[in-house]
Amino acid sequence: PAEKSTSSQSPSKKKNNEAEGKEDKFDSFIDDLLQVPSGSTLFDIFACPDPTSSLDASKIQRIGRIMTTSEIIKSSPEDGLFFRHQKKEEDFELRPHWRKEVNTDCTSKCGKAKGTIGRLVGSTFLESCINEKKYIDFEDC
Repeated sequence: PAEKSTSSQSPSKKKNNEAEGKEDKFDSFIDDLLQVPSGSTLFDIFACPDPTSSLDASKIQRIGRIMTTSEIIKSSPEDGLFFRHQKKEEDFELRPHWRKEVNTDCTSKCGKAKGTIGRLVGSTFLESCINEKKYIDFEDC
């Protein structure tokens, strides 16, 4: 015999509960943001001159920080302020030769991860260099 669902909620009610859970998480995130004090670093910004340079810690540069200059206040979505990372496809339009560079094979320092620069750099190489403080820092220049 076929098994019957033991859920007492209809699919539409379950979907509504999931949506409410996501809203609760978002509201909690906003509440946490409102507690961030003035002068806090939100993001460190790193850059490399080109994809293959990301394999060389001496070419990774911290070029800036996004910091709060006041307490965080809520605004409406209509205010139009947002941040967006530039898409790599836009970089490729400006520098077509980078398409080939991101497909260059590479291996992580420990030798466990193998792949291409485009697949491994952010999660493996760049993060480890940043965590080990192996980069050029704009504050030291």
